[in-house]
Amino acid sequence: MPTLAARRLRNARFEFQTRDEAAAIAEYVATLLPESVRVELVLTELMINAIEHGNLEIKGAKAELVRRGELEAEVARRRSDPIYRDRIAWLEVARIDNQVTLTIGDEGSGFDWREITQPSPTTPSGRGLLLARLMSSSGLCFNAAGNIVIVRVEW
Repeated sequence: MPTLAARRLRNARFEFQTRDEAAAIAEYVATLLPESVRVELVLTELMINAIEHGNLEIKGAKAELVRRGELEAEVARRRSDPIYRDRIAWLEVARIDNQVTLTIGDEGSGFDWREITQPSPTTPSGRGLLLARLMSSSGLCFNAAGNIVIVRVEW
């Protein structure tokens, strides 16, 4: 059962640039919603995607960087690059009646979300999208550019 404060939630916006910020925000927002463990996992995945794939534009190379143990170094390098360092990502939370809309966006160039048709939980590519699809009550919605994703969950 949501707390009194959570029941009064209508709109909130959080901005983040780092994985630590994304994880802290996801944890906090998840405590306000039903199925908080699942919501936290999905939000964390999507928010990290917004940072790494979106703002830092580590596209298809992420899987290879993970395999070689070089992802952290590449994230740090790009976070200090003037092209990427000031970009922010955001999470907007809106509740109307018994539905919560979670909108995650970034300042990157986006991606063609239509190409991710069968993401797998066992590969780094598409894991966040797969989890979000499983959680969302109405599927995922993307903007045309692919740098904003909307997940809707029942309250």
